[in-house]
Parts: sequence; C-alpha cells; structure tokens
Amino acid sequence: MKTYTIYNHQGKGDVFESALRQHGYTRSEIGRAQVILMDVDAPGRMVRINQQVKSNRSKVFCYPHSARPFVGWDGLFPSSPLTTASFIFAEGHRDVIRAYGYKKPLHTVGWAYTEIKPFHPVSEMRRVLFAPIHPNRNGFLSGLDKAINARTYQILLDMVDADQIELTVRHIQPLNIGGLWPDKRVAYVRGETNTKQMADADNADVVVSHQTYAWDCVAIGKPTVMMAEYEAPRNGGDEPTFKRVNSWEAYKELLMFPLDILDTSSPYELLVRACKTDADIADWKRRMIGAEVFSPTKFVHALETYL
Repeated sequence: MKTYTIYNHQGKGDVFESALRQHGYTRSEIGRAQVILMDVDAPGRMVRINQQVKSNRSKVFCYPHSARPFVGWDGLFPSSPLTTASFIFAEGHRDVIRAYGYKKPLHTVGWAYTEIKPFHPVSEMRRVLFAPIHPNRNGFLSGLDKAINARTYQILLDMVDADQIELTVRHIQPLNIGGLWPDKRVAYVRGETNTKQMADADNADVVVSHQTYAWDCVAIGKPTVMMAEYEAPRNGGDEPTFKRVNSWEAYKELLMFPLDILDTSSPYELLVRACKTDADIADWKRRMIGAEVFSPTKFVHALETYL
C-alpha cells in the first residue's frame, strides 16, 4: 500500500494531497507513512518526526509554503538533512533558491494556487483593492511591515481625498494589528489566508498587495501593484525573533516585482499604467508564475523517483 501524511498549511497542500490520492496513495499516521509532505522543514517540526522517519524510512518532501520562491533556508532557519527534495511552481523559483545556495533537488510542477489567465487591461482605473501585509496567526506583525502598510494606506487615502479612486481594504485580522485605522470613506472586507478567495480582486480594477495574494492576482491577469519590494524578506513570531534573510543582494533583482507603489514619485500614474499594460511585468510573470498550472502526474512521478 502506498501511504502518505501531510502538514497542510492554510489549505495550500490540498492539490498535492489530491494528486497523491489520484495516484493510489492512502493517508496514514506519520510513523507508517512512506511519504511525508510539509510546507517547511524547520527544526522545531522536524525534531518531532525524526525518529519516525528513521525507523520507517519515510521520505520527506516540501511543497511551497507561499506563492513566492521559498527563502526560509536563506538564514531564517536551516534546511533539514531529512528532506529528500522540494517542489516549486516555476523555473524562476529555482533561480532564486539556487542563488542563495540551496543544494537539495528542486522539481517544477506548475502553478497550484489559481488559474493562469492573460492580462486583462482596464481602460478607466477607479476601484482599488488594498490587501495589506497580514499578521501572523498569533497577531504579531513587525514594526517594519506595519510601517509599510501604513505608508501605502496613506498614499491611497490621499487618492481618495483627490477623488481619484474608490478604496476597499481587505484585511485578515483587526485593522490596528496591521498598522491601519478606520476611515469612513473606505469599504472594508474581512479576508482569510486562503488562496481560493479571489472574489474581492475580481471586483477591483487594480490590486495593491504583497506576497501570495498579490501573486495570485498577477496569475489571474488582474492589474497588480506591490509595495516595498526592495525590503529583504523577513520572518519572526515576535520582535526578538524577527530576522531577515542573509543573501538578499544575490537574488533581489530576480524576485522583486517591477511595479512598487512605495518606489515611485507618482503613485496614481503607476496604478493607471498597471491597469493599461503588462509590459512591465510580463517577464516577471513568465519566470515566477509560469505558463503551466499544477500537474498532478508530474508531481507524483517526480516524487516516486525517490521511493
């Protein structure tokens, strides 16, 4: 019997689990599973399965933790020697991960979060959806990320003042935790950390966001602008554990999205341009989203080369 277990982060492992089931795998307990799938192989998690892996000769694989190339191994925590291989969405992810020195095998299996659609231009930009950087599950968001959210929010509020846009804010936790504040001129919607929730973006002309939600919007052809792309990736459960990656200079030019609302002297014109053409972001989309959606067969065949 072919068996697996999975740590399913925010539903992002659903397509990988479904692929295994399609190919005859049955879910099992860790100690009995041939295949262990997880989004991150951080030491705290791996110590709990170390003995099970060794006694059962299980193989550990990583699927993508988020839409962008995984940078956790670049100094945020060490990669586990127990991990056999990792799966990535597009070839641009490989370029980033190799740039900071990760050596384990990487297999491209296609974009798994949304459909991939052509860019859909908008002739008249009016409806803006702002999806700020969301706090961790414990409510922590770094001072840096709160400041990024607040600066972006104020720029957009200034556009509201000038009657240039209508603004909706999609937030995950209470506004103040993300560094924001209520404003009677703004519409607010509560979102979830779920890659399948794109209806709010569908109702906007342009999206201003960061990381996975922004990447999903690019994938479905929605005009998108990101924010503070020049800041190094970072992580932490509180301020004492907050840290940045080690090798940002080695791959930042590969990873940064070309349209950044905090890196322009004309934010409104940037939003208008983002709506009219994808000339600035077409190459980035080709590298980071790719042209192929997730292939269950490609994923399982790659995994089974190690069994």
